[in-house]
Amino acid sequence: MFMSSSMERFAHPLTVARQARNWSQQVLAHKLRQQARKHSVNIATSKNTVYKWERGQCPDRITRRLLAELFGIPWSLVEDCAWPMWLPTGGLPGTSQPQTQDGAVDATSEVSEKAPVDRRNFAALTGTALTTPVLAWMYNPEPFQAALDGRQVSLDVVEAIEDRTDYLRHLDDKAGGGELLGMVAGDLRACAHLLRNSHYSEGMGKRLFSVAAELCRTAGWLYFDNGRHAAAQACYFAALRLAHVTADRAHGAIILAYLTLQATWLGNTRDALELSQAAQNSSQHIALGKDAALAAMSAGYAHAHAGDGMASSRAFTQADRLLERDDDGQLARTYWMDEGELTRGMGQCLLMRGQAQQAKDHLERGISLLDPTYTRDRAEYLTLLATAHAQQQEPEQACQIGSTVLGLLNGQVNSPRTNDHIHALNHELEPYDVPYVREFTEQARQLL
Repeated sequence: MFMSSSMERFAHPLTVARQARNWSQQVLAHKLRQQARKHSVNIATSKNTVYKWERGQCPDRITRRLLAELFGIPWSLVEDCAWPMWLPTGGLPGTSQPQTQDGAVDATSEVSEKAPVDRRNFAALTGTALTTPVLAWMYNPEPFQAALDGRQVSLDVVEAIEDRTDYLRHLDDKAGGGELLGMVAGDLRACAHLLRNSHYSEGMGKRLFSVAAELCRTAGWLYFDNGRHAAAQACYFAALRLAHVTADRAHGAIILAYLTLQATWLGNTRDALELSQAAQNSSQHIALGKDAALAAMSAGYAHAHAGDGMASSRAFTQADRLLERDDDGQLARTYWMDEGELTRGMGQCLLMRGQAQQAKDHLERGISLLDPTYTRDRAEYLTLLATAHAQQQEPEQACQIGSTVLGLLNGQVNSPRTNDHIHALNHELEPYDVPYVREFTEQARQLL
């Protein structure tokens, strides 16, 4: 069982939100009264009322709606989150807690409530703000702790969360992350509630914290696939804390690899290189296999984006060697890591480096090795293949392949990240003013 301790105290989110706008309590009260008059509503909000809210009192439903309008928060998100977790504090959720068991629980709870609200209020981290939590993961290990007596979490509950997390991972391969965000947000809140309020044996607790880390990492990927990068980082850092508590350095290396891939996608070259180095350093704790191959492959992406083709090729060669020596004993978390994934990844990196012909060869072979049920991945890599054709001045082939992708996306896949690839393809086709290109680009615009 895990031992709980008193929660670290933070400024109330309403205090942080108004101070970020340089509003006093009196100014906020005045703005709320103005907002209410727009709706022909009379409220008696005063400085003293705001003071009470910032000391824990919850505003009524009408006032919460007015606050949401004032801070630019969609009401649908307010209804999904408890007061005051939906308020725009401006800081990335789940990154300020200590590297302890209690810190991991607090971070998971904060991420489960705040990650869905990130679309307009949080900015993804870069530079030292991004790498500091990574260094904390690598160099400040904490012991796995004991717990208080109390009501036990049963094995059935933990196994149900494990099965559910595995189900979400496989469903993402087919449908993309867009359809799953609501599901994973609910699962995160339920898991955070278990971590905070339940009691369990030491062995069961370690398993519960482990699957919570898996769920946070899965949520991070889904947010990343949807372009919600701050929410993705928040989930990844919560996953790091949870893996830290269970001393699962192998999982930590995988999470660092995901952070590397995200930084590469965002174009943050220096961050990607530093994160990839951290992932590879941490992967020294991994037995040979898919997990270690993922860490090496993420380095390949980072080096490709940095323009270092030789380093990128070396990283992919290392990943291939690690994959060849896999003993099929890896956990389900990297089930998708195989020869086809490496081949497609190398194709994408070659395309990044402007080597379209070699990219085509790798992408075609990699797509032929792809599980036919992985619809989202098929759409993504076919779009990259079409882009390679466009760069090789083969617009007709590009549009033919692109039309296949639009068929996959129409009602089958919801993945804004894949949509971004389509937009990039349209950009590559802009120089070709011919009917079939105009027809394809118009179909793409209508669909997206």
